[in-house]
Amino acid sequence: FAFTRNGLICTDRESILQQYMKSGMVLDAVSCLSILEILAPRLQLRLLSLLRILRLPSFFKKINEHLSLRKIRISLSANLLGKIIFFYAITNHWVACIWFIIHRYIEREVDFTWATSDCPWGADFGTDGCLSKWNVTIGKHDICDLNMRDCYLRSLHFSLTTLSTVGYGDISPASELETIWENIVVLIGACFLAGLIGAFGAYLSECDKLGFNSFKEKLEKLRKYMSYRNIPEDVQASILFFHHCRWKDSQTLDERETLQILPEPLQLEISFAVKRRIIRLVPILDALAEIVQKRIAHALLLQVYSQREHPIIYSQGDIGWEIYFIASGVVSISLPTDLSGLDATGRSNAAANKQKFDSIGLVLTAGNHIGESCICSESGVRQETVTTITTRLEAYALSKGDLDGICRLMGTEKGSQFRHALLSRNNRNWHSFDEPENTTADWDDQSSSSHARQSSFRHLPWSTPSMMGELTSAGSNPRQSIRRGRRRSGIGSFALASSPGTQSLRDFKEIQDKQGEDEGSGSIV
Repeated sequence: FAFTRNGLICTDRESILQQYMKSGMVLDAVSCLSILEILAPRLQLRLLSLLRILRLPSFFKKINEHLSLRKIRISLSANLLGKIIFFYAITNHWVACIWFIIHRYIEREVDFTWATSDCPWGADFGTDGCLSKWNVTIGKHDICDLNMRDCYLRSLHFSLTTLSTVGYGDISPASELETIWENIVVLIGACFLAGLIGAFGAYLSECDKLGFNSFKEKLEKLRKYMSYRNIPEDVQASILFFHHCRWKDSQTLDERETLQILPEPLQLEISFAVKRRIIRLVPILDALAEIVQKRIAHALLLQVYSQREHPIIYSQGDIGWEIYFIASGVVSISLPTDLSGLDATGRSNAAANKQKFDSIGLVLTAGNHIGESCICSESGVRQETVTTITTRLEAYALSKGDLDGICRLMGTEKGSQFRHALLSRNNRNWHSFDEPENTTADWDDQSSSSHARQSSFRHLPWSTPSMMGELTSAGSNPRQSIRRGRRRSGIGSFALASSPGTQSLRDFKEIQDKQGEDEGSGSIV
């Protein structure tokens, strides 16, 4: 048959023959001599078939290879446990057969054996109720006075009770030879018992290290540490909630630690496969080249929040250097009324920040991103408060340092475009129509002209329109769409965008009723 060599299927006949000669041709040839027993029954040549037992290790190896090709993975501890149980069952069968070989062939002329003394239904020795009966006339006992199935089951019962070191005592050796064999079987059973205990221990230990038991053990250590440090109860609840969500989603507490042993290309592929959904949800990320998407996916870190345990993503005045891309859930934006908590840049950008949220709305959902002001910030001071208003919010954080590295790999021009798109667009809504500029001095490209940069923006799906005429010719004016999307209610006035990334006021009517906002309020806290 064909075989694999260096990951390739080899179908060459000569190579297959050479491989077969190395792997087991001799054993198969000798085992085939058992067919000659037809000509000489007394030689018991069929016992040669037992030589194929020596090929069992290669047989198990090939089973694992075939299972791997079908994407079925078996852990080493489970593999070891399965092998020991298999050999334990086979050994019980062999021991049962040897017990009957001793009774049938070696002790045929002995009147008192384990079989003749075994009377399972309470009959007297030598009567019809025993496993075998002594014939005084011929001076031999019969092979089995019952049917062969019952005789085999009793023999297997004898071997099981001996190998398992239980020893009920209902069957016992009756001769010196049987006693010697019984001692050998007891020693084999002790070895198997030790092997089974070790295999089960390895399997359970692996389950503890990698399974839910390991997760509970780590959480218990974390609880003890937080209790020892007198960490507030609400903070403890937030930390435990985060770890529970991480475990539920990925079955591990640290995905990056799991991927560290892999080469970087494989890490990028796995991260992209796991986080492809958030890349597709955010139009700005979805428009990038695939290699850039993979690097972004590898840099994204999942953050989980809850309205009850951990509602605040960040507050006004906090220091933060992350951009959050919302994967699921809803967040509410609260703009500051007192600008004293902001730095100089935040105070100067307060009007522009308010205009931005007037355009995109104060309630953001999947596909939106928040915290992008850190791109052009020198202090990292947050300019607004962001809280979740749903029971579960999933957001992926991209740090400014990782963003700088990705933009550097994209090149000066495209990196600057990507930064500007994050600052000017949120989901499918434009909130700024300024001409794109490099956000940091490091990205200035003296060799490229302003005209070249503007022309390249027109050809990118997430670039800023250079003039409103392009929007008129290509489609409706986004500012007019935003105005049409705004709604007013008897509770308050809310600026909500009409794009798929935000929700209308009536969708959050129950939330607004709970908040009890005054007329004219522009935020949901």
